[in-house]
Amino acid sequence: MAQNKADIIVSYDFKTPCASGGERINKMTLLANSAESKYFNDISLWTDSLESTPEGKAKYDEIIRANCLVKDPEGYEYWDLTKGPVKNIYTYVFNNVADE
Repeated sequence: MAQNKADIIVSYDFKTPCASGGERINKMTLLANSAESKYFNDISLWTDSLESTPEGKAKYDEIIRANCLVKDPEGYEYWDLTKGPVKNIYTYVFNNVADE
């Protein structure tokens, strides 16, 4: 869809329960026009785009370290991946009417 304009953009929050009792919220987006459509998770698209170049991967690693490396009151460090923009949905759906 990079070259074609979307006629419709639909976004919604996809909620799934977590083992901790809370819920994880993922924003899903559908872009579509009469010729093609693209369905994806916003964080997945963002992380995949960043990780596609060495510079972007370094920037993403920096963002994850800044947000997910936690120090508890006793000085121990641990990773809390719920605090950062971590990809947890790997689904992309692309449809092109010309390919059908």
